[in-house]
Amino acid sequence: MNQEDKVLTQKYGKDNPFVVPQGYFDSITSVVMDKIPEESKPTVVMGTNVWMRFRPVLLGAASLFVAAFSIIFYLNQQEDKRLQSNHVSTEDLMPSAAYTDIDLTADYAMLDNEDIYSYVSEY
Repeated sequence: MNQEDKVLTQKYGKDNPFVVPQGYFDSITSVVMDKIPEESKPTVVMGTNVWMRFRPVLLGAASLFVAAFSIIFYLNQQEDKRLQSNHVSTEDLMPSAAYTDIDLTADYAMLDNEDIYSYVSEY
């Protein structure tokens, strides 16, 4: 207890100066309820808007559409980059002018001379 509290306690004491009338809290409920007006305000019924009802569904569908479009666009860009990086011209593949379409096909099929001879000899 600080000095101010001691001075106040010595001057006025510790008695509570406030007094509640006898039986006040027993009848307070009925007194308050009597003061409330009986008539109530009319309730306003709000109509539901069609857009507000289907809004979550539309937002979900729109987000799925955007996600699918983004994924397709991203994968298409990656495919274009991969094709550009793997692009090899026929001039790079042809060491000389004697390189023909048959040679290109054999290289693509990874056939050497022995494989070609074995396929031709079967017929």
